[in-house]
Amino acid sequence: MSARPPSSNSAATQSLQSPWVVERDVQSIAFRPLPATPSTPFPASSSSTPGTSSHTAPGRSRRRSGIARNFDHGDATKKLAGGRPWNPTDEHKSRGFRARLSTSRPNWRSKRPPSMDQLGAPEVHPADMSTMPGFSLFRQVEQKHPSREQLDNNVKDIYEGVTMIERKCIELISSPKTMIPEDRELSAEQYQKLIGLHETLLHEQYDFFLACQNSSAEAEIRLLPNTYNMPARMWRHGQSFLEFLRKRLPTSREHMLKFICKAYIIMTLLYETVPAFVSTWIGCLGHLGRYRMAIEDDGIRDREIWTSVSRHWYLKASDRSPEVGMFYHHLAMLARPDALQQLYYYNKSLCVPYSFPIALNSIMTLFDPVLERSSRLNAHEIFIRVHAILFSGRKHDELDSTMAEFLGALDRKIAEKNKEWLHPGYYIAISLICSLLGYGSPTNPLKQSIPAGQDDGSAALSNKFTTDDETAKKQFENTRAFVMKTCDIVFRRKSDINALPFFHTILVFLYYVAQHPRAIAVIEDEFPWKRLVDVLNEAFSALLSKPRMANESFPRPLRNEPLCPLPEDYALRGFAFSKGYFPADWFSNEKLEDAEKMFEPPSLGDKRRQRLHWLGHQICSLGTWIKWNTGSSRYTTAEEGERRRQVSSTESPGGSKYPHCAAPADLRSRVSGGQTGSSAPSSSLRQPGMPATTSQQAPMTKMSRSDFDETMIDRLNCQFCRR
Repeated sequence: MSARPPSSNSAATQSLQSPWVVERDVQSIAFRPLPATPSTPFPASSSSTPGTSSHTAPGRSRRRSGIARNFDHGDATKKLAGGRPWNPTDEHKSRGFRARLSTSRPNWRSKRPPSMDQLGAPEVHPADMSTMPGFSLFRQVEQKHPSREQLDNNVKDIYEGVTMIERKCIELISSPKTMIPEDRELSAEQYQKLIGLHETLLHEQYDFFLACQNSSAEAEIRLLPNTYNMPARMWRHGQSFLEFLRKRLPTSREHMLKFICKAYIIMTLLYETVPAFVSTWIGCLGHLGRYRMAIEDDGIRDREIWTSVSRHWYLKASDRSPEVGMFYHHLAMLARPDALQQLYYYNKSLCVPYSFPIALNSIMTLFDPVLERSSRLNAHEIFIRVHAILFSGRKHDELDSTMAEFLGALDRKIAEKNKEWLHPGYYIAISLICSLLGYGSPTNPLKQSIPAGQDDGSAALSNKFTTDDETAKKQFENTRAFVMKTCDIVFRRKSDINALPFFHTILVFLYYVAQHPRAIAVIEDEFPWKRLVDVLNEAFSALLSKPRMANESFPRPLRNEPLCPLPEDYALRGFAFSKGYFPADWFSNEKLEDAEKMFEPPSLGDKRRQRLHWLGHQICSLGTWIKWNTGSSRYTTAEEGERRRQVSSTESPGGSKYPHCAAPADLRSRVSGGQTGSSAPSSSLRQPGMPATTSQQAPMTKMSRSDFDETMIDRLNCQFCRR
């Protein structure tokens, strides 16, 4: 006798608990007749299905010896005929000539042992459930959408509950008159009541968001969260309670952990179900992760985990809103102990269009330690000390010595770091650019020379970070000298692949400033154009792919290649000077993880060289600082290009074959200060194997000898290319 399956009662019980199931459906499920079961089940001692052969070859399953072998022989219908096994001669009788052709081909199955040719019964599959007596299907329960009046009443009731709980939370936590005093000790029961109150508020607010985005809701109801500013109110009450608990640490630690866990779950649900405010939910998740990280004093491992979680959300938020400085401020606080990365994030939070004024005070937590001690500082700390003096104005008498100390060790440190200087390179470059912009100060001379609406920073710093024009001008002159000397030293490493991110970042800023004549006039006299030309020429000679600098559009990858921005592209993103540099869809690949964005494969070196040449070509089209020589495929400065044009304009005495190359005597006389166009006698030049005369042994000046050597080498290269 078969027993009733226990799952029937459980299914009925679960159905009764669902509000969407009608009572008659529950009865039909509970009292449905059971399917018929066989009266004579298979004996328990049998190890195989009845009718199958027990003789199987070792290593083969019993399934193989069943119906599958009949298909292997070509005809599954020929099983047992009159109790005798199948005979190969039957194939000729049933299939005729076509069967005889097929039997003539060799078959490896014919060499199998006789035991494998014994047939077995087919497998027994369960019967179709739809053919069983008493089986029936019932329709899915229809969901009734609420009417407009019902939805309005529901939203109204939820909002009244939200406002009532908010008033209670303000009365206990925020209101100065009725709030719980900070010095008052609370019991565990009181903590539980406060946590329960705020958890109820979270649930009510979550229900309000879900009700407002109901599929049958009209536009007026969908806009209610924006009308009532619900996302900001939600975080304001949550942050007030978190600060209330933080001030009572360590006694409130367990209660704070519990509330953070609950709030994190609710925010994750909102992030997945209410996409209209996804930027707000990402920011809230980052804040919760930072609170969770801050209260981990003992567990270093847990602290690192929550630091990475918070950083992940802040990076995601900055990708969605790259011009908002608040997220960079929070990333700077999470960047400890990397002081150079902290400086980069603090500077960026001050110089993006929507700057974060609180960073003016927070950055001093980075500057104060390096200002108080001047010894035992590494290279990055010395660099930060220079910025601390420029930013705060303190210890200004030590500025020159600190600059000299950093510049003296910079080249050696780059060589020592090797590949580890790839990311610090653009951190340093961006920090130098932010210092040129006065850290967002509205009185900065370079900032004032940029047209309104296109400068870095906003008016948020005008009331908190203002200096008089004279002080701002003097500070800018010191900063400009430091920035240009740093660029001059790094540009000397023109063949160092690890300095390419620094070159790229500086050229992006230079390309932006070159588009504004008043702005470029402030720095053009101090900028090391000759070093920049050397960098561009070296990058061109090391280029592996076809140069695309003549194209006016941004050098994008091929059509079949995905968009993969450079690591410094993410660092430059958000600044006003890089706004017109990147294409609109350049950062549209959201599938890249944080680690993939910072990955440095060897192929990035060639991509950076392509960028350098494209930027160099664009800068050539904006002014006369540098020029691109199409014939020699080299960059030249304005002075060098003018000198070459003067040299090439003078025809050589017998130079009908190479009209652009000056005669050696004429070239030397002009370089050494002689009359233009006057040719020295041929005897004045030293002939091979002849001793030099007294006039020929007279030393040349340092400048004239250098100019002579460079010009002569260029002429020889030109002559060699023509040959």
